[in-house]
Amino acid sequence: MQTTVLPATFQPEVRIAISLRLSRSDDASTALDVQLRACKDSIRAAGHDPERAEVFIDDGVSGATPLSDRDGMSSLMAYRPTHVWAWKLDRYSRSVREFLNLVAWAETPDRRVILATADGSLNTATPGGRLIALILVALAEWERQMMTERILAAHQERREQGRWISGFAPFPFKVVREHPKAPAYLDADSDMVPLVLKAVGELLAGGNLANTSRDLPIGRTQWRTLLRGVVLRGWRMFKGELVVQEDGVTPVQFGPEILKERSKRIRPLTATERKMLGA
Repeated sequence: MQTTVLPATFQPEVRIAISLRLSRSDDASTALDVQLRACKDSIRAAGHDPERAEVFIDDGVSGATPLSDRDGMSSLMAYRPTHVWAWKLDRYSRSVREFLNLVAWAETPDRRVILATADGSLNTATPGGRLIALILVALAEWERQMMTERILAAHQERREQGRWISGFAPFPFKVVREHPKAPAYLDADSDMVPLVLKAVGELLAGGNLANTSRDLPIGRTQWRTLLRGVVLRGWRMFKGELVVQEDGVTPVQFGPEILKERSKRIRPLTATERKMLGA
């Protein structure tokens, strides 16, 4: 078997890759150009030409996303670089498992990729650097989990208060706020509620789903679902369960009651509604 002896001065080709990741496009503090500029400065300080580096981008990708599901990271791995730079450690991943997968890929004997960050917190060229990296990514995962718990707790508190968290209001309600930054609540849409009341009245008088829904901006199927559900009572379902107060029984009122579910009768019309309906 013939062995190739390399000169003592031989240096393998340096193939540098820059990994950029952004979770939200509206986060200016972690913008892609900010990350790229920092990485290039770090590469230059390490004695390499940053203009020869290949850039791989994962835009709108969570730090908990598996590496294999990230287009940018998958392409980076296929590029087979000798060095990889990211802005900060959490740009690689916020999951300990996924970061271990990245380290395992980088530590393959026929590869030996050096992972580094522009802020200097990571450099896997040394055993100490790899240890510090694992500690830091564990903290990043803990931070992500704590953030998720805080968000879920805040959403639950808002539901218990009858506040509307996000998204379009269910028909026939509208989202109202005292001012742009104030909590959101549901209120009856004055243009849509009279149409619903008229349709229900026609239904009780012997009409069917098809002809009673003709003036509504929803189809017959949606009309049936609306009548059978709890929306017209001003209530809300979350993950298949009725949102209730602390007693576990009383529904949280998200909006004004329009239709009494059990009797299928219309609540008393207001003077304004009677005038609209010509009653």
